[in-house]
Amino acid sequence: MKLDNRGLSLVELVIVITILVVVGGLMTMGISAAFSKPADECAKKIETALNNARVTTMGKQSIVLELYQKDDYVYLKETITDADGSSSQKDLRIGAKYVTVEYKLSGDTVYNPLGDASNPLTLSFKRTTGGFNSLPGGGYCDEIKISKGSKVRLVKLAYLTGKVTVE
Repeated sequence: MKLDNRGLSLVELVIVITILVVVGGLMTMGISAAFSKPADECAKKIETALNNARVTTMGKQSIVLELYQKDDYVYLKETITDADGSSSQKDLRIGAKYVTVEYKLSGDTVYNPLGDASNPLTLSFKRTTGGFNSLPGGGYCDEIKISKGSKVRLVKLAYLTGKVTVE
């Protein structure tokens, strides 16, 4: 008896399609995780810098943080002033290329784009309460939105207490 084995059975076809769907799903998850990582890292660095500045300000030093964008990167300028009046500065690149940072002021419904080094977002803390000082132009910053592609992270700022959370 001669069998004709030139085609695929329906079961074989379903198994191959299932394997392709699973592999495709895993690749999509890996790619999306790789693209969202820069936004996550930038948000975490901003949160850490703000928490460290708050703790330091409640001690003997004061810190002013300036967030700005330059050459498609996000930078943080940290100015530390000691009790004797001497100060030091550090510029740190905290955001990967093409990470976008925007901020929202208290009472606003729209986000403002982060400026360059001549017009940064300036954040500092009160020594007595640990809450945020008002911005140089008045008001307070409520949120900082960090995005890269479709991934968005929000850094929420409680201006009365100085609490910083990442969502």
